[in-house]
Amino acid sequence: MATNRTYNFKAMLAENRKRMAWLIDEDTYDPVTGKGSEIPRFELKLDHEHTIWLPEKMKQEPILEEILKFRTFREYVIEQEKQKGDHELTFEYCNKKFRYAVYALQKLRGKYDFEYWGYTCVKIEDKQSSVLVPFRLRKAQRIILKVLEEERAKGTPIYVILVKARQFGGSTLIQIWMMWIQSVLHENWHSSIVTEVETQALRVLRMYRIAAENYPLAMGTITLGSFEGSNKNRIVKERGSVISIGSMAKPNSLRSANNYLVHCSEVGLWVKTEGKSPEDLVQTLLGSLSKTKDAAFILESTAKGVGNFFHKTWTENTLFRKVFIPWFQIDMYVLNLDNKKEFIDTWDDEEWALWEKGATIQGINWRRKELAAFGGDKWRFGSEYPATPEEAFSATGDKFYSPLLLEEHKKFACAPLYKGNVYGRATEKKEAFMDLRFEGNPLAQDNCLYAWSLPEADDKIADRYIVTVDIGGEGERADYSTINVIDRIGLLEGGGLERAATWRGHIDQTSLAWKAAQIAEFYGRALLVIECNSLDKEENEGTEGPHFLTVIDAISPYYDNIYKRRRSERSKNQRTNLYGFHMNKQTKQAVMDIKKRYMENFMYIEYDERALHEAALMERREGGVIANVVGKGNHDDIEVPTATAIYVSENHMELPRKLMPYHAPVNTRGALMASI
Repeated sequence: MATNRTYNFKAMLAENRKRMAWLIDEDTYDPVTGKGSEIPRFELKLDHEHTIWLPEKMKQEPILEEILKFRTFREYVIEQEKQKGDHELTFEYCNKKFRYAVYALQKLRGKYDFEYWGYTCVKIEDKQSSVLVPFRLRKAQRIILKVLEEERAKGTPIYVILVKARQFGGSTLIQIWMMWIQSVLHENWHSSIVTEVETQALRVLRMYRIAAENYPLAMGTITLGSFEGSNKNRIVKERGSVISIGSMAKPNSLRSANNYLVHCSEVGLWVKTEGKSPEDLVQTLLGSLSKTKDAAFILESTAKGVGNFFHKTWTENTLFRKVFIPWFQIDMYVLNLDNKKEFIDTWDDEEWALWEKGATIQGINWRRKELAAFGGDKWRFGSEYPATPEEAFSATGDKFYSPLLLEEHKKFACAPLYKGNVYGRATEKKEAFMDLRFEGNPLAQDNCLYAWSLPEADDKIADRYIVTVDIGGEGERADYSTINVIDRIGLLEGGGLERAATWRGHIDQTSLAWKAAQIAEFYGRALLVIECNSLDKEENEGTEGPHFLTVIDAISPYYDNIYKRRRSERSKNQRTNLYGFHMNKQTKQAVMDIKKRYMENFMYIEYDERALHEAALMERREGGVIANVVGKGNHDDIEVPTATAIYVSENHMELPRKLMPYHAPVNTRGALMASI
C-alpha cells in the first residue's frame, strides 16, 4: 500500500545519483591504476602523464622510501642510471629502462595489491557467457576484501563469517584471495575447502584450476598435481601448498589436516546427521588452523533459516568478524526506469525503509519486479536477496514480523540501566513484601532483573504496571522462566506501552511465584498475570497444573492483585473466576496479533535485545499456528508473555489514573553501582 509521504524530489534525485555512482563505478574504479579502491592507498606518479595508486602497506618496502623522494618514478629511474654512469642516457635508452623498472615495480606490487594481481593474473568464467575474463572485483567483493585485509593487517589469524546474497561472487573472492596468499605470499601454506558435499568443493577447486592454467608466464607458473595419489586433494608444485577437499557428508578426510587457510562454503546447508554435526566439524577445523599471521578461517553461506549452526554462529560466536552485504550494494540488482517521480509515489513503508537504508531508486524498482517473480513471497525473497541479516535468516514458514519492522525497533534496544534483584525481609509469606528494595549487581547475567526504569517512591499512578510470568524449569537445559514488567504510563497521554524490566532465569516454580509477587509489589502493586495451561483437573495429570494451583494458593493470601480469567463451569453452567492466563491456540493467536499491531504502530517500545531476538524467530505455520522456529536454544519465553501483557492491558485493565501518592518502601541500594 502506497504511503502519503512528503519528500523533496530534486534532493532525492541528487542523492540517488550519488548512490548509483558509488554502486556502478566502472568509470571511477580501475584495478590497474588502483583508483577507486576501498583499500587505503597513496599516489605515485609514474611520469608526467601516468599515475597509479598503491596500497599504503607497500610503503614498508625500503625502495619505496627512495622512490617517493622524487616527483615521478621516471625521475627516480633516470637518477639510478646516472649514478651507474656506464651508459649514455639517450631518450630511447631511458624509455627502455623506465619500462623495465615499471614492470619490476608492478611485479612487486602484486605482493601487496590483491586487486591488481587478480585483474592482471587471474581469469575466471563469466557466469552469463562462460567466457574467460579477468577477475575484476565488483563493489560488493571490494567491501569484503577491505574487511579481509583489515583483519590481515592485524598480524593475527583471520576469522570471518559472511552472510551473502545469491550470485554476486562472495565465494569466488574468498577462494581467489586464498589462492593469492598461497601462490604469491607463502610457501607450504596448506588449505582446506569444505562444503556440504564434496562435489561442491570440487567446483570451487575447478575455479582454482582454471586460474592456475591461465596464469601469465611472466608472473611464473602455478601447477596443480595430485597429492599422495589422492584424486581429490591437490598440491601447488611450485609452492608446496596442499589443497584438501572435504565435506559435511564425509568429514573424516579432514581429521589430520594441517591448515593455514580454511574456506567453509554454504555452511547454512550443513545439517547434523548420526555421528556427524557441523559443530564438531568446525571445531576440528579450528583446531587444525595454525595460529599465525596470514592464516584465515572463513565461513560463508546464503542463510538457510534460523536456529541452525550457521545462524547460531552468526548470532552467538564472538570469534568471527561478521560481514553482511545487502542486496542493494550489489551492482547487478538494479533496473532502470523513466518516470521516477511516479514510481516513488507508489512506494509502501518497506520501500521507503529501503531508501532510508541506502537503496537506489533503480534498486527498489528491481526489487519490486523480482518480488513479483517470487509470487509476492517476501520471506522467500528476503532469504535469497536480504536487505538485513534478519531477512537473510528467514524461516521455512512465514515470518510473523517483518524483518524491516524489527530493524526499526532495534533502534530502541539498549543495555539495561540496572541489574540486580528485588529483595524483602524474607523470600516467602508476609515478610517477603516488607522492606522491599532493589540491590544492584552489575555482573549479574541470569536469575536477575534487568531494569530500564525503577518505580518512584512517590508514584501517584494506579494501574501503571502489569507483570506477566512464563513458567519454565529449574535445569540449565530447561526453558527459562521469565517475569516481564511493562509500563503503561504512556497511555495517560495517548501514547503506548514500554518495557520497564525483565527477570529471566532457572528457578523452581514456587520460588518463581514469590519472586514475581515481590517484583509486582515493588512496581506499584502491579497486576500479576501468570500463564497457566490445562488447569482443569481432568486434563492436567502429569503437568504443571496442580502445582500451579498450589503456588497460587501459597501467594494469593499475601498478594491479591492476581489476574483471573472467566470460564463456564461445566457441571453448574455458570461463570467462575480462575487464576492465571490460559494459553492455547486461540488465545495465543489473539495475544500475538495484538502485539504485532502494537509493534507495527509503535505503540509498544521494546528495550530488551533478547526480546527482539525472540521476535525475529516467530513464524506463522500451516493451520495458523504461531510459534518460534524450531532449533536448539530458540526461545519465546520473553516474547509470548510480553504479548500477553499487551493483550491483558488492552482488554482487561482500566487506563492508568492519577491517585494520591503511593508510599512504596523503595530502596534502590546498589542501583547506581549497577548502572555504571
